[in-house]
Amino acid sequence: MKSKLLAIALLAVIVGFGACGGGGDTKSDKCDITTFTAVGGTWDINQLARTIIGQYKKQTPLHSISPTIVCSPGATYTPQPPYNLDGKSVEITVTAEDGKTTKKYTVSATAELP
Repeated sequence: MKSKLLAIALLAVIVGFGACGGGGDTKSDKCDITTFTAVGGTWDINQLARTIIGQYKKQTPLHSISPTIVCSPGATYTPQPPYNLDGKSVEITVTAEDGKTTKKYTVSATAELP
């Protein structure tokens, strides 16, 4: 009888500790670019297509754009600016706080503003 009570008590302790396991430690899987701004341009973020397109005045040098980028909380992105968008596009990879979930955005700029 004592061994049954001891086994039940031990099982209750194990289950009790299991219930306390890291539920609050879940890291976010959000990995969006929410804001992309750079001096002299107007930027449009398309979350569905995962594109960021900037419009600049003709004659604006696009070989060294250093935008301010805001991502989902806890997310990081690579590569870091500056970016050469002079006739080229750049792919930015955003990694969520969980370290596993990623999204890739293609950034380009056009000289369309008057």
